[in-house]
Amino acid sequence: MIKLIQSNWREVIAVIVTIALLIIGLISLGNANIAASSAASTAVSVGVSLLGGICHFGVALALAWFALAVTFPEANRFILSIRFDNWWSHLNDDGKARISLITVAVLVLVAALCLASA
Repeated sequence: MIKLIQSNWREVIAVIVTIALLIIGLISLGNANIAASSAASTAVSVGVSLLGGICHFGVALALAWFALAVTFPEANRFILSIRFDNWWSHLNDDGKARISLITVAVLVLVAALCLASA
């Protein structure tokens, strides 16, 4: 677990900041001064909705990652092994671009669904 946090410290910081901002936004919604101002209330509500969508997106990605480990462990072992790095390094630029674009398209769809449900 420590090695995972050390190699992904930027993501850990992003999660902590997102959750802190979400909590601050939720607390701000209960503030009488913000509730009295329709513009401030709307801005805080939109911000909280966006942060909630980001949290949904992160949970969806985490669940997909853990679901891969349970439902298709061979693929999970391949992705986490050096074989994936070797395969990716031997892939031509056209193949890398296609895989990257498909991945981005899927992530955009998941993010849009998460933000829409927030």
